Amino acid sequence: MPLDRWTLRAAAREAAGWPSVAGRAAPALGVNLTAAQLHLPGLADEVRGVLENSGLPPERLTLELTENVLMNDRAATVDTLRTLRASGVGLALDDFGTGSSSLGSLRQFPINALKVDRSPIADLNGDRTGTALVRAVAELGQALDLITVAEGIETARQYAQVRKLGFTLAQGFYISPPLDAGAARVLAQQTGPLVYTEFDAAGN
Repeated sequence: MPLDRWTLRAAAREAAGWPSVAGRAAPALGVNLTAAQLHLPGLADEVRGVLENSGLPPERLTLELTENVLMNDRAATVDTLRTLRASGVGLALDDFGTGSSSLGSLRQFPINALKVDRSPIADLNGDRTGTALVRAVAELGQALDLITVAEGIETARQYAQVRKLGFTLAQGFYISPPLDAGAARVLAQQTGPLVYTEFDAAGN
């Protein structure tokens, strides 16, 4: 738990200094939330405190949770997530398709983003089943008015495919490998969004 808290504080401080580029908003920050953190009393207050101390606007923070984490103590989890969303923080369902949640639970939890797991993305290379699954996630996200993120984009072909399928964002080595804070800041100054690359309405 101390390491979880340090990670959130340190990441928020770093991201607060990322600049906007060419009229675009400064890059957003995604931080994984563990099961222990999610069920910590006063989590929403702690997150608000981190944002206030770092100067990071809440709309530039997205907390990422896996399906299995959400399934534990569902009622309390929903209350906590609703409080976080009310504060302006984004909530993403990470590694979608690998856990135990049902489609019905997507309407119950106040998430605003779906991140499809890298496994079906890897199957885009000529696998009809993988392509169908990824397309279904994109369409589901659009129907529920959610941001959709394709993880594990490693090739130009995968990038083009998820763009064509209608994903909002892409993430992976094709865009950038993991970077330390200094290199991340340089990339942010050059290209805007750091880990995600955002598609416009025309799919560019």
